[in-house]
Amino acid sequence: MDKSEFPNGVPPYTTFGMTLETSIRWAPDTQNNTAWVKGDSPDFDSSLTINFRHVDIADDYTGYFSNDRVDEVGGDSLFIKVNVTNALGADNLDTSSVSIAIQGVAGGGTFKDSVIAKDKHTYAKYVQGTWWYQEDQGVFSGAYSIEMSIKDIWGNEWSAQITYELVVDEYGLEIEFSEGYSSTGQLPKGGKVTYEFIVHNRGNTRDIFEIELDDSDLPSGWEANILSQSTLDLPEGLFGYVQVSVEAPVSASGGSDERITVTVTSSGNSNVNEEVRLETTVRIYGVAFVSPPDEITIDPEDLDIDGYYRFSVNIRNTGSDKDTYKLDATTARSDWTVRVELGGNEIEALTVDKSRTEQVDIILRPVNYEDSLGDSVGFLLTADSVSPGDGSASLSFDLFMEIPLDRITDLSVSVDDVLINGKPQMSLTAEDLNSAEPIQFQINIHNNGGKATGPFGVKLYLGQLVIDEYRVSQGISGFGVEPVLLNWATPSPGSSTLKIFVDFEQEVDELNSNRADNSLSLPIFVSEKTTTSGDNDEDAPLLIGPSPIITFLILMTLSVIYRRKA
Repeated sequence: MDKSEFPNGVPPYTTFGMTLETSIRWAPDTQNNTAWVKGDSPDFDSSLTINFRHVDIADDYTGYFSNDRVDEVGGDSLFIKVNVTNALGADNLDTSSVSIAIQGVAGGGTFKDSVIAKDKHTYAKYVQGTWWYQEDQGVFSGAYSIEMSIKDIWGNEWSAQITYELVVDEYGLEIEFSEGYSSTGQLPKGGKVTYEFIVHNRGNTRDIFEIELDDSDLPSGWEANILSQSTLDLPEGLFGYVQVSVEAPVSASGGSDERITVTVTSSGNSNVNEEVRLETTVRIYGVAFVSPPDEITIDPEDLDIDGYYRFSVNIRNTGSDKDTYKLDATTARSDWTVRVELGGNEIEALTVDKSRTEQVDIILRPVNYEDSLGDSVGFLLTADSVSPGDGSASLSFDLFMEIPLDRITDLSVSVDDVLINGKPQMSLTAEDLNSAEPIQFQINIHNNGGKATGPFGVKLYLGQLVIDEYRVSQGISGFGVEPVLLNWATPSPGSSTLKIFVDFEQEVDELNSNRADNSLSLPIFVSEKTTTSGDNDEDAPLLIGPSPIITFLILMTLSVIYRRKA
């Protein structure tokens, strides 16, 4: 037995007992046990080392330990206490040499002169101390190795290490915006906006959070304030509210964007903090009418039983925030009524969210329109932001009360469809029309409506004198064309203006507004007739030519025959 490491002054004797048992059971033989014991040989020395100590520091019992976590910030501590026994008697221990150190912590930890040795009984003492771990840096929850030592009166140092699972106060916070709030806000010029967010205590102990506001970047005239308390005292797992207001001056520019910073800091650990940046924008107001009609044509049959006509208009908020617009609708007809509805209810104002479009209904009641069908009636709709907004838009277009073409007759005649002696008017020369010959006018009369006409007359006037007329006895079918021939039998030489009137007696059921193209004027020039005679009658032809009276009668007869055929 090697006793060389026994401390000086300690008698080298003791009593001990040891029982060794080993067995190995090999499958499938479950009855017999086989064991091999290594034998001593020059190659494989066998030895058993037993360290006998007369001083023992209990390193397997932490029942005396107490982790005192208190509400006072920074007041947590770990009370450490172990048994130290001395087989030769506790008086052989040097109590002034007692020491406790935390491995891995600078300086062994902060104990504030609390490490002492206290009597337990004749052969044992307590070694104890209080570790104020919150005053040390880098101490977190986890396993820590604690080394305890004491010397005996002979100067021998006895030590042991014990592992302790330490739970320390951990500080944490989380920022969450309250429902209906966010980090961005808008306000009108001279207005105020309020922000609200929640501070959660995510640590494992009570904490006091300090709220600080940095508004150094705000321009002159702006103001920011903390409306809630500047500190939040929150137990573990609970939360508190922070409210901040920002106010802009009346002189603020629309669209200007300003920022402030709110810092929330843990009192337990200043490294635990969160910054909340709040962005405030001065509201921009705007409104627009989306995809408006260029004009609206109203069929009288589309009016409801009460005489109302409905159409829709889209209004879009082009500003930077929700806005309310005052609506005003008018027409150029003072006897017509008009109103704005939303969802069947009459409204005077409309609220639209940012970048959203709302559809409103225009309810129009046209009256006394029978004599003005086809005439334009101006419509105006305005949308203006309510105070203090300055958004504004107007929409104007023409309204027409019209019966669809397929249900009307609409006679018309155009100079482009007139042939004079077989030529267009623009192609005539001075020699084409002669007072010695009748002049024939061929015109095309159009029915621009889908409803067939009844019989009507067409007249050719020279001043107040009717010089020819034609009866369209079968009328004209819907969207049809009827050619008509008119003659000026004895044209007068010189410049004349002839007029052609279609349905002058208004026999056809045609809207008055459509009669403007039922007539046309034809300015023409007729040259004088020419005659030739020789100095003696011997040169005259033997055949007698027809007299003017005979020629006139022949032309009139041909004209009557032509009309009947037509």
